[in-house]
Amino acid sequence: MAVLDEQGPFIESIDADGFTKLKTFVNSVQNPNGLLWVTRQSSVECQDPRFAQTIGFTRTLRNETSTDIAVCEVDSITSPENLATLVKVLAQFQTRSQDGVLGPDLEYVISKGEVLVNRIFPAALDKELEDKVGESEAYITMTQPGRMESLFWASQPPTDPKDNEIEVEVYASGLNFRYVLVAMGIIPPPKSLKFGYEAAGVVRRVGSNVTKLRPGDRTVFVGEDTFSTVVRVPELLAQKLPDDISFVEASAIPIVFLTAVYGLIDLGRLTRGQSVLIHSGCGGVGLAAIQVARMLGADIYTTVGSEAKVEYLTKTFDIPRSHIFSSRDASFATDLLRETGGKGVDVALNSLSGELLHTTWKCIARWGTMVEISKRDLLGNAQLDMSPFLQNRNYCCLDVDQLRAERPEVINRLLSFIMNCFSNRILKPIRVDQVFPGSAVLDAFRHMRQGKHMGKIVLEIRDATGKPLTGPVQATKITNLQLDGSASYLLVGGLGGLGRALSVWMVERGARNLVFLSRSAGGSTQHDKFKKEIESMDCGVQFIRGDVTNADDVTRAIGEVSSPLKGIIQMSMVLRDRMFEDMTFPEWEATTRPKVQGTWNLRKAFLAAKCPLDFFLLFSSLSGILGQVGQANYASANTFLDAFARYRAGMGLPCTSLDLGAMEGIGYLDENQDLLRKMKGTGWRPVGESELVEALNVALMPPSSPQEYGDAFLLGVAPTVPLGSAESSTRLSKDVRMAAYHNIGRGQSGALPANDGLRAFLSSVKKDPSILNSHESVNTLALEIGKKLASLLLTGDVDLDISMNTADMGLDSLVAIELRGWWKFTFGFEISTLEMLSMGTLEALGKRTADGLKGLYDH
Repeated sequence: MAVLDEQGPFIESIDADGFTKLKTFVNSVQNPNGLLWVTRQSSVECQDPRFAQTIGFTRTLRNETSTDIAVCEVDSITSPENLATLVKVLAQFQTRSQDGVLGPDLEYVISKGEVLVNRIFPAALDKELEDKVGESEAYITMTQPGRMESLFWASQPPTDPKDNEIEVEVYASGLNFRYVLVAMGIIPPPKSLKFGYEAAGVVRRVGSNVTKLRPGDRTVFVGEDTFSTVVRVPELLAQKLPDDISFVEASAIPIVFLTAVYGLIDLGRLTRGQSVLIHSGCGGVGLAAIQVARMLGADIYTTVGSEAKVEYLTKTFDIPRSHIFSSRDASFATDLLRETGGKGVDVALNSLSGELLHTTWKCIARWGTMVEISKRDLLGNAQLDMSPFLQNRNYCCLDVDQLRAERPEVINRLLSFIMNCFSNRILKPIRVDQVFPGSAVLDAFRHMRQGKHMGKIVLEIRDATGKPLTGPVQATKITNLQLDGSASYLLVGGLGGLGRALSVWMVERGARNLVFLSRSAGGSTQHDKFKKEIESMDCGVQFIRGDVTNADDVTRAIGEVSSPLKGIIQMSMVLRDRMFEDMTFPEWEATTRPKVQGTWNLRKAFLAAKCPLDFFLLFSSLSGILGQVGQANYASANTFLDAFARYRAGMGLPCTSLDLGAMEGIGYLDENQDLLRKMKGTGWRPVGESELVEALNVALMPPSSPQEYGDAFLLGVAPTVPLGSAESSTRLSKDVRMAAYHNIGRGQSGALPANDGLRAFLSSVKKDPSILNSHESVNTLALEIGKKLASLLLTGDVDLDISMNTADMGLDSLVAIELRGWWKFTFGFEISTLEMLSMGTLEALGKRTADGLKGLYDH
C-alpha cells in the first residue's frame, strides 16, 4: 500500500530526485501482490485537483507493466471510519481474480462511508441540446450514412421565411433514386444529412417581397430538405398548383419534368422528326421524358428492365415493340442501330452507368447529343472515349439540383412552362407506383432500391386534414449558441489545426475578438495567413507571445486584452512520449507543466483581473481515461484537468473539461498519422469534426443552461468493435470500467448486431470454435443470412431453404451493399459484394461465414 499522498499531492510536487525514487519504487511492484495507492478524493468531490494526477499516472502504469496498481481515494486516511473501510477495500483487492471475462476493480472512492467504483457509460449529447418536439417542425435524416436502417424523423425549431421566400406545409414529397444511393453510402451525403428536392403543399406564410403566391394557395415546388413537415423556399422555385392535380400527383412532377424538359429541349435541342433514346422508360424521368418527346413529335426509343414494363409502355404510349429494348445489358445498342439503319439517335437521355454508359455513347448519331443525368460515373471520375467527338457529337451533364441552387430563374421559367402544359392538358401527371406514409420512410427507400417500380414513389407527409404522418419524432439539437461580439476570448495554444478550426467556429457564432497566447504566436507565415483569414471574417486577432507556465506571461496576456474577457480555452499541449521506466524528469515536466501549472496560472490571473467568465474550457484527452501506453506524463496532466473542472464546478463556477479521443480530419493527430494509428489501435473510433462541434455547443453553454454533464465528459468513447469480440484489444476487453461496451460496438449506442438466437450462437462459437465444423452450424448461419436478406427485400416471412438461389430471392448489387454492411456488423469480418453475389446459394454463404468465423476465433 502506498500512502505517498497523505502529506500532500506527491506527484504534483515531485522533483528530479523524487522522480528517480518513484521509478525505482514502481519497478519493484510485481504481480500477484500488486499495489494499492491511497490518495485524496478528486473523482467525486474535489477539494484539491492536484491529487488527481495520481489517477492518470497509475492508469498508464497498469497498461505499461501489466501490474495491478489500484487506487483508492479517501477524504482522510486518519479518519477511523475511513481507515476501517480502507481495510475492506484492501481485502477486496487482495482477493481479486483475473479469471473472469472482466478484470477486477482497480479504482475505488470512499465517500460518505460508501465504497464507489468507476464505470463508463455511453451518453448522448443530444439530451443537452434537445429542442422540445411540441410545435416544432420535423424532417427526415439519418444517424449513419450507409446504414439505411438509421433513417428517422427529427424535430427542428421553426424559423421565419426570408423576404423572397414562401413557407409551405408539405403534404407530399417525391422520392428520387439518388436518396437511395446516399442512404446506402454509395454517393456522399449532403452536409445537412437531410433529404428531398420536390414537394407539394399549402402556402402558410410569405415574405415581404413575394408577389404571386399567397397564404392558402396550393403549390408545387423544388427545394432543399423537402422530406419535412414545413419547408421555406424562394418564390422563384414554386408554382401555383391546378385544382385538378392532387398533392401526391403534384409531388411527382417537378424533378422528372424539369429533367425531361431541360435535358431534351434546352440541352438536347430535340425537334420534330428527330430520334431520341430514353433509358429506364418506366422510371419517373423516363415516363416524363416520353411525354415531352411525344409533345415535340420525336421518334422515341427506350429501354426497360422487364416484359411487364414493355407492356405498360406499348399500351399507355403506343410505342412500337421494336422500339423498346433491354436496359439490363448492352444488347440495346445492337437493336437500336438496327432500327435506325446504323445511324443512332439524335438525342439520348442517359441514366445508365459503367459499361452501359459507354454503350449508349456509341448510339449517338453525328451531330447528336448525349445528356447525362446519372452521377455515379461522374463522381467516380470515369473516362469517356474521345473519338466520337470528331463526328460533332456532344456530351453534357444535367443536375437539376445544381440548376436550382445556381440558376433559380431558369427553374422558374421551366416550372412555369411545365405547369402551363398541365393546365392545358398537354402533359399529365405520371404514374405514381406507390404511396408510403411518412412513418414508413424505410419501407419507401427499400421499395425504390429494388428497382421494380414503374413511375414515382411518393412519401405522404400529411393526411387530407393536414395532420402530419411522420410517426414518432425524435428531439433534435439546438446549435444556435451565440458568443458575445463585444467580448474577448483567450485561447492558450490554439494555433494548430484543431485550434484554427475552433477559432473559425467561434467567429461563425459571433466572436469578434480572439486572443492567442503561445510561445510561437505570430512567428510563422502560417500564423500570418491564419490571422488574415480570421480578420477577413470581421474578427480581430491578437497574438501574444508567452509561456502559460510563466505566471508573469499569463498576467501580461490578460492585461493586454482589449475588451472584457469572457471566455478562456486552455489548449496547451506538449508531448514527450516514452515508457515510464525510460522517461526523464525533464520529459515529465515538459508535458505536465503546461496543463497543470498553466491552468493554475490562468485561474490566478483572471481572478486577479476580476474577469467574470462565461466559460473556462479545458482540452483534456482520453489518454488520461484509458491510460495510453507511453504517456504517463500526459495522462497524469489530463486527469488533473478533469479534476480541476470538477473543483470549479463544485463552487458553482463555469468550467468544463473535454476529454477528446483521436480527432480525424483536424488537429494534432491528423497531422501526426503515426500517433493517430496508435490511438486507433486502442480500439476506439476517431472523433469527427461534427461531434466536436456538438460537444462545444454543450461545453460553452451559458451557466444558466442545464448541464447534465456538469464538469467533464468524454468524446470518442465508442469502440470500433464490441469489446467482447475477438477483434477487440485484450486490455480494453478486460477493463471492468468498460463493461457497458461489451454489448455496444461500431459506434452504436446500445444497438445489438443480431437477434437473440444468432447472438447466443455466436457467443457459443467464441467459446468453442470447433462448433463451426458441423453441418448444423452452416445451416444455422445460412438461415440467419436468409432471414436478413428477406427482411431487406421486404418479402416478409418466407419458407427458407438453404439451397435457395440468392439471385432468385432478389439479391443484386444494391441489396448486397446493404447486406454486406450487416454482415460486417454482425459477424465481424469483411466480405466483398462481388464475392457475396458469386456464392449462389444461402448454403454457400453460410459456409463462407463459418470459414470466416474460424479465422477470427480458431486460434
